[in-house]
Amino acid sequence: MSQSRCPCSACPSPAVLVARVPVPLSQFRMSQSRVSQVQQFAYYSFAPTVNFTSVRILMQLAAQYDLILHQMDVKTAYLNAPIDCEIFMEQAEGFEVPSECGSEKLVYKLNKSLYGLKQSGRNWNGMLHNYLLENGFVQSDVDHCVYVKQFENEMIVIVAWVDDMIIGASNDSLLCDTKNMLKEKFKMKDLGRFSHFLGIDFEQGDGFVKMNQKGYLCKVLERFDMLKPRATPSEQKLESNDKDPVDPK
Repeated sequence: MSQSRCPCSACPSPAVLVARVPVPLSQFRMSQSRVSQVQQFAYYSFAPTVNFTSVRILMQLAAQYDLILHQMDVKTAYLNAPIDCEIFMEQAEGFEVPSECGSEKLVYKLNKSLYGLKQSGRNWNGMLHNYLLENGFVQSDVDHCVYVKQFENEMIVIVAWVDDMIIGASNDSLLCDTKNMLKEKFKMKDLGRFSHFLGIDFEQGDGFVKMNQKGYLCKVLERFDMLKPRATPSEQKLESNDKDPVDPK
């Protein structure tokens, strides 16, 4: 953490905060939930997400041009993006560091975007956008979450949904180079063959890509306790004790 002055009016002097986390970083995540951001400030909180029509078009291209489809996930994506303004945050509960004199209030000064900040999604999207452009990708004018890199007879397509990415490549060499390019900048999780995205299951074969929502539909039926269907819409020989007749409509 860097040297900072507590924004609280009750703290007259600068404060230095050194946070030592006694647990592995892989098991620790801090989110912004205790900071009040300045009201009436123009936060660019919008982060674009891919239109699903673009996903279907990519599936068509994969079937037509035999593109290899893989999927990757960015680990703690928001923490990669730099902060775009000065933000202070109260110390995390359970990790408070008292001041030496005891009269000062120590706070965090954020150097990176955290989950929960209004502008974190936008900051991350801007960082990913700039990095892809630096590596020769061209952003689609129709869908800003689609990036294409073309060669003579080959192509690479990246579809981004926040921190989830679908990569379509003409051959294994281009696919491997693209994955290594992303791993050089971010901590990536390679999910292998493209099989599931936004509640839809995908299956790629020779000249086709199948899509189905069986898993999603089963979850909906389970949620509303409808996994045991009956042979008819209602019980047979249903008797009613109500005096008022039932409206058939």
